[in-house]
Amino acid sequence: KNTIKKEEERFKLTLDRGYKMLEEFTADISGEDAFKLYDTYGFPFELTKEIAEERGLKVDEQGFKLAMRKQKERAKAAAAKISLTDDLKYVAIENEFGSTNFTGYHSTCENAKIIAAVEGNGYTDIVLDKTPFYAESGGQVGDTGILEGENLKAEVLTTFKVNKLFVHRANVINGEVIIGDSVKARIDEARRAQIRLHHSAAHLLQAALIKVLGDEVRQAGSQVKENRTRFDFSFSRAMTSREIADVEAIMNNWIWEGLDICTVEMAIEEAKRTGAIALFGEKYDEVVRVVTMGSISKELCAGTHAQNTGYMGLAKIISESAIAAGTRRIELAVSKAAYEVLNKLIENEKRRVTELDGKYKDTQKEIAHVREQSARREFAKMSVKANDFDIGKLLITRVNEGDLKIGAEALAKKLGESIIVLASKTSVTARVSDGFVKKGFNAGQIVSEISKATGANGGGRPNFAQGGVKDAAKLDEVLEKVENDIKNRTVTA
Repeated sequence: KNTIKKEEERFKLTLDRGYKMLEEFTADISGEDAFKLYDTYGFPFELTKEIAEERGLKVDEQGFKLAMRKQKERAKAAAAKISLTDDLKYVAIENEFGSTNFTGYHSTCENAKIIAAVEGNGYTDIVLDKTPFYAESGGQVGDTGILEGENLKAEVLTTFKVNKLFVHRANVINGEVIIGDSVKARIDEARRAQIRLHHSAAHLLQAALIKVLGDEVRQAGSQVKENRTRFDFSFSRAMTSREIADVEAIMNNWIWEGLDICTVEMAIEEAKRTGAIALFGEKYDEVVRVVTMGSISKELCAGTHAQNTGYMGLAKIISESAIAAGTRRIELAVSKAAYEVLNKLIENEKRRVTELDGKYKDTQKEIAHVREQSARREFAKMSVKANDFDIGKLLITRVNEGDLKIGAEALAKKLGESIIVLASKTSVTARVSDGFVKKGFNAGQIVSEISKATGANGGGRPNFAQGGVKDAAKLDEVLEKVENDIKNRTVTA
């Protein structure tokens, strides 16, 4: 229902766009214009004709049909051109020598004979009478490896097939390709091993998706590589993070159970009777391979697979996204690739934490700077409380909690020659300018007297001193005494 609704909404947009374009026509509509509306904007010809008639306009239907026919001919010619240039040369080889004997289900190295070669732009396509190299098909990428003989060493970049002819696209490292020569065909076993694991993971993924999302799930395509499985499937909406986590957890439980993976050949009708899942639209031979994983998955598949789910080690879903209306895509990694994905995620998170930590520290510095500037401004406002005294100013006052050192410096800058004493419930700070120090006033002695009188300790240099306040109830009395003593010049060096 959701898919149909979305299709209706999209078609409505198409109609709206088409109506607007038709409004621009003031004369009869040519076949080319009608075809453009159909081909470029998806506007049905029947609607174009109907709307035009309502407005008293005519549509060149024959011209539309001609444009449609020309397009089909162009498409057919393009397809024929591709076939002629890319396929027929290999079809001719297959007609002459027959299908390639593929031994790669049970062998990774094979003694083979070169039966044909086709030169390409920077590569050579080599055909052998038999090969262990899996040719790209069913979503699984082609094998890579080495072809080596007495007169040749070539690196196989990929393997593909035309009909049942396997073609090794290769880079000749040294020597030359000689028809009839024998070579040892050796696949990249480590790469194949990882491809097998990722192909088996695709089967587990489909089974897990059906278990979590229901029977609506149908495979719509896949790509299996040595470091990634890409799985497309039919589903009407985006998966939730909980659903993705559930699918991943189910897959990993099956992996850790160590389920045997069995592959048998049987007649396709028999395979269907056993309940094996076939990929919609895929063409199968009369004899097919059925891949079974424990009791959770049974599919028709010509790909290569692991012997046990346990060899996958770990599965990690990398992403889930939409690729078309009603079609989703999951990217998945297992084994070594999953480990590398997780390592990368951890590295990214560490880098992110480091960046956030740096930003946090910068922000803290900025906040501290702002607070300091604000405190300086607030303390500077207290300068109005200062009294003229001797050669400068005298300010002794209680303040709220804050950085008393910053306050004393801000006031000293404002007042010039001065004696400044700031006290809060927990601390006391005194700053005495050089002129007053020379006259015998001492910040350390002032703080020491205040701190001791409140039951705490304190002291410092003649110019600047800090101390604690223990009994704040005595503070007003002590500050008043100190101020009187200073005015009476009884506190001296």
